[in-house]
Amino acid sequence: MFSESYQLVQYDGARWRPGFPAPEACGASERVWLAERTAGGWAEPRPLDATVNEHNMHWQFSLDMNRNLYFAGQAPDSLGMGDIYLARFSGGKYEKPVNVGAPVNTKGTETSPFIAPDGSYLLYSSQYDLWVSFRAEKGGWLEPVKLGPEVNSPSVELCPMVTADGKYLFFISQRDGESHPYWASAEAVYKLRSETKRPR
Repeated sequence: MFSESYQLVQYDGARWRPGFPAPEACGASERVWLAERTAGGWAEPRPLDATVNEHNMHWQFSLDMNRNLYFAGQAPDSLGMGDIYLARFSGGKYEKPVNVGAPVNTKGTETSPFIAPDGSYLLYSSQYDLWVSFRAEKGGWLEPVKLGPEVNSPSVELCPMVTADGKYLFFISQRDGESHPYWASAEAVYKLRSETKRPR
């Protein structure tokens, strides 16, 4: 699955390469596309459901193991300059995205979400720091906690992603004056679970 950026790209199992029409030829400046793996390789990419692509922005997007899609965007119900949305996958298609609401979204800017494969936690950037919210026992999200100094700096941190084995956290930081990838132990996330405020 990938998002348009000036031209479309196709993943052929070894590398990304140009290969599909420019966004203007598809009638949209930014959409999410899906390419499914088949026995013979990768199927031709197709736009994701219109219910998702009606949003004007999807930066960045992340899937859990049930194919539920989290992304940052703007809509009339946004609480701030940018909010995190969830499009549930049900019956072979995506439902209309819903704002995940407070306490994750605020009057500020929330962006670049990463959802744990099992949906147990949500990483994202808020006001240029990385935060985590853990799933409550009865659903919904617990009060977010800001990641510590082993991850966050006085500069900008964005685009968190945890590796498939759950061991490492990768993210983008501008701490050296330019945007570069950094990594830390994913324990920087897991250890904060005990600091989360539980609902009374």
